[in-house]
Amino acid sequence: MSLAFTDRALISDCKRIHARILSSKFIADVSLDNSLITMYGKCGHTGLAEKTFKKMRKHDLMSWNAIFSAYLQNGMDGMALSFLDTMNLENIYPDKFLCSSILTACANTGIQDRGKQLHIYVVMNSYDMDLTVGNAILNMYGKFGNLDDAFRIFERMAERDVISWSAMIGAFAQQGEGKIAVDLYNKMLEEGVNSDKVALVHLLSACSHDGLVDEGLSHFLELASGRGKELIVDHFNCMVDLLSRAGRLEEAEKLLLKLPLKSSAVAWNTLLGACRSQIDVKRGEYAASHVFALAPEEPAPFVTLSNLYSAAGKIDEALQVIQRMKNMGLGKEIDDSNFDVLNREHLHHKKHFKSQQKIAVCLT
Repeated sequence: MSLAFTDRALISDCKRIHARILSSKFIADVSLDNSLITMYGKCGHTGLAEKTFKKMRKHDLMSWNAIFSAYLQNGMDGMALSFLDTMNLENIYPDKFLCSSILTACANTGIQDRGKQLHIYVVMNSYDMDLTVGNAILNMYGKFGNLDDAFRIFERMAERDVISWSAMIGAFAQQGEGKIAVDLYNKMLEEGVNSDKVALVHLLSACSHDGLVDEGLSHFLELASGRGKELIVDHFNCMVDLLSRAGRLEEAEKLLLKLPLKSSAVAWNTLLGACRSQIDVKRGEYAASHVFALAPEEPAPFVTLSNLYSAAGKIDEALQVIQRMKNMGLGKEIDDSNFDVLNREHLHHKKHFKSQQKIAVCLT
């Protein structure tokens, strides 16, 4: 019954069900506790999931799968890995499902030693023949930046799906091998594997970092015209970054204005940064207004706008932005060295002070 309550909004219902179970005559049961852990994890309440797990008299393999999934679903990969030693003490050995979760956690946290040790265990138990586990291994080495091992695993896979291709494309894109990533994406399509949202994000990211504007535009427009419902904010973020890096700010702005999804502070901030580089004040002010509306408590856009004004020689406007940010109590952790206008004023006063010293020496 508890597995049906997996929405975060239903956390109060989850607690109420748990309380009724505890107050009833239900005998403590491992499978019931496992379901409760799964329920709390999917509701985003990892604290209650862990509390339930620790109160259990004994754990089985499903218990460990449940608590690992609870942490991974909520971005707490490091916490999940901290439980491994306890699992070993209980003489419980991971199955292929748990191996996949652990490999993913190692990839996300960058813990290479443990990931490589588990890879050996996986091979010894022939779990690497499973597609999900194989994808997890591939993803792990890709995120570690070990392209040789990642590609070797990719080529040896008996079966590959879009997740396999996407992980490999993303690995090359992340390491600045944009051309290889694009070629791999095209090969995936040639082999009849349909792209998904994640694969396209990796492709557009690769095009952006390698300056492959036409290639990126071609794939983006093809998707937008044929299957626009599959576009997500990340695709637009990548395209804005791609166009901005190429200095095509007007096209980037037009794309943002056509965004059929919820406006993205990331994309507008990317455009703002490009306006700073191109010293495009009018467009930069417009981009900044969107960033301030979407992310009012983020100090970085204020710094960028101030530096844009400074680069354009608008010192008063630059100082006004800094003052506005300080009045809002933002950017206490940001050093004055981040602001071009403050550096310029500091340098001016330093030169003025030295010239006054020279005059004083001459007059004595």
